[in-house]
Amino acid sequence: MSDRFSFLAQLDDKDIILDTASLILSALDYDNISFDPYIDLLKSIGDEIEFVSSLSSGSDIAATLVDVIAYKFGFSGKRASGDSRLSAGLMPVIDRREGPPTSLAILYVSAARRMGWVADVVSLPPQILVRVGPADHPRFIDPSTGKIHASAPHLSGGPASRWLAKIVPANDNFIPISNRMVLVLSLTEEANSAERSGDYSRAMKLHERIAIIAPSHCEGWWNLAGMQTRLGHFDEARRSLWAVLEITRDAACRQIIASALVRLGS
Repeated sequence: MSDRFSFLAQLDDKDIILDTASLILSALDYDNISFDPYIDLLKSIGDEIEFVSSLSSGSDIAATLVDVIAYKFGFSGKRASGDSRLSAGLMPVIDRREGPPTSLAILYVSAARRMGWVADVVSLPPQILVRVGPADHPRFIDPSTGKIHASAPHLSGGPASRWLAKIVPANDNFIPISNRMVLVLSLTEEANSAERSGDYSRAMKLHERIAIIAPSHCEGWWNLAGMQTRLGHFDEARRSLWAVLEITRDAACRQIIASALVRLGS
């Protein structure tokens, strides 16, 4: 199974095309699914945007993206209940035209970049935002609501902020999240949803994908070890914890890992 997506770990960050990579990861949940309707939808979004490809200001770019993605194609942040597999992942998001913020942000950023516009995913816990336009006059899009802000909105922390801040802490300069970490965030949203619904096996599979595409991400290995321990896969949990020790040099983190290994009998 990992052969179908492990190549993503070898790509330079700049070579990761977010919506394409996200479709590849989403397809892992299905047998012999065709990519064609999803590629066609992404192309249709691009065709709609292409009519105004000469735009350059952040406000015009943001307004165009929201008009096409949120209004013409109907994507929103509403979330359906039910099968945890359908709570995220770009394929079901495209099927339902609704989903969590990171998947929606991937649509916005990918569409903008294909037009040659500057666009990035940025973190403002508890939210994920899309920043578009020139660095000196950007606009911020909330992908869940389609609202456009002239500056990053000041929002109070919430339940999502605790896990989000561990992966991409907020900063005053709103440094763009790397492409690889955007994929990690998307998979983490899925894993959290699966865990909340009690589907721990699926949560473990999603954390395994994170460890494969982002092997230097300590938090991914730590979360994987937690799920493996919960499901009684103690040997695998020990290997995941040892992987964290190979990555981090943070003394406090290493002490926590060492204590966990002791409890697991290592």
